[in-house]
Amino acid sequence: MRCKGPWKVLSIRWLQKCAEVIPFLRNSDTASYRPDLVILDYRMPLNGGKALAELKHDPDYWSIPVLVLTGTKSHRDIEEIYRLGANCCYKKPFDLDSLDTLVQTMTEHWLVTVCTPTAVC
Repeated sequence: MRCKGPWKVLSIRWLQKCAEVIPFLRNSDTASYRPDLVILDYRMPLNGGKALAELKHDPDYWSIPVLVLTGTKSHRDIEEIYRLGANCCYKKPFDLDSLDTLVQTMTEHWLVTVCTPTAVC
């Protein structure tokens, strides 16, 4: 995926299971890697909500913006996503062109416009 904008994407990591998120960040090979942004699928295998909760309760990673993609229409699920600490929740697109457009929009907004504890404004 190619991102346009004034930032530079150093890497994009696709993890298949929520159980891989924190171990990936803590791995000795990636321990110095601190993402500027995390995008999770709420229904990722083994519960994306669990990965969200772990990130937001971890003292090393709580301040990283976490954006959640979801296909749910359940108000209860949306409330749960925000209760677990999501910074934003997006309707999950079901085709690659729409996903590319959404990722462009999210990265521009969260990495350029928004001031966060991890980004200098």
